[in-house]
Amino acid sequence: MVYVPSATHWEVRPPAAVGMRADMLQAAIAWHRSHESAWPRNFLTPAGRFIGVADEPLDSEVLGPVRPREAPSGLVMRRGYIAAEWGDTRRADMSFSIAKSYLAVLAGLAVQQRLIGDLDDPVAATANDDAFASPQNAAITWRHLLTQTSEWQGTLWGKPDSIDHNRDVGKSELGHAVKGQPRPLRPPGTLWEYNDVRVNRLSLSLLQRFRRGLGDVLREAVMAPIGAAPDWEWHPYRNSWIDEMLRPGPLNPQYGLLWWLNSGRAQTPSAPESCYAARGAGSNVIWIDIEHDLVVVVRWINKACLDGFMKLVLESVTV
Repeated sequence: MVYVPSATHWEVRPPAAVGMRADMLQAAIAWHRSHESAWPRNFLTPAGRFIGVADEPLDSEVLGPVRPREAPSGLVMRRGYIAAEWGDTRRADMSFSIAKSYLAVLAGLAVQQRLIGDLDDPVAATANDDAFASPQNAAITWRHLLTQTSEWQGTLWGKPDSIDHNRDVGKSELGHAVKGQPRPLRPPGTLWEYNDVRVNRLSLSLLQRFRRGLGDVLREAVMAPIGAAPDWEWHPYRNSWIDEMLRPGPLNPQYGLLWWLNSGRAQTPSAPESCYAARGAGSNVIWIDIEHDLVVVVRWINKACLDGFMKLVLESVTV
């Protein structure tokens, strides 16, 4: 019988009861605590700027609410039960780009509800505005937006797509990327680039298809049915769609449909290739390992030390 937790109670089992070693889980927790994210807890650089826009022009503003973070926290779930938990996991915290992966789920719902005919359809075919009318944007498909290969050109909410040109994701984790230098655009589907403006364009296009706030759609169609706690905020199902989300992109095999993959075990060498993750700046990770029936949530870990943490978690698995 499959265990399904309620919204108010998630059963805790001793590690040994779910085939894990308590000592190795404690080692993983200690590793996390000793390798905290380098991001300051108030997210401000010494110059007083929010670290998320520290590598953008001085007039670039933060467009949404930002709350200080707390100490590292996380939990490990196996076979549906909590095997380990540390820090304040009940506190709603900033998760940054983890929200990108939620958009992929919402796009799957749009396909399921026939609001999108096919991921390879041009977005322009159902657009409610002229954002896809230009020669550069006309051929962009939903799949292009979901795989970060759209090369969409435009300005959204005061930020041009070029603000994320030449972005190095590894360096931008610490606000040290050299980005924002405009470059010649390529045809859609020919370049992978991590670009928040284009992901926001995807959000707006999905909102136009649902004609409802995306947070409301996610709450009603996903969060409420699975019994998620009600205090999460969104600021503006296992089926064949999951397989589509985890298909490696043609230009970046480490990226599916807004989910990070472990193709070639390049992201986390210690973990199976079949693992996948939602990742946010800072570094925040929801890490899923189907082979070991594991879900691991880790908040505010030094990005470079994530694989060492996952190695210890996997070494705790006994059966």
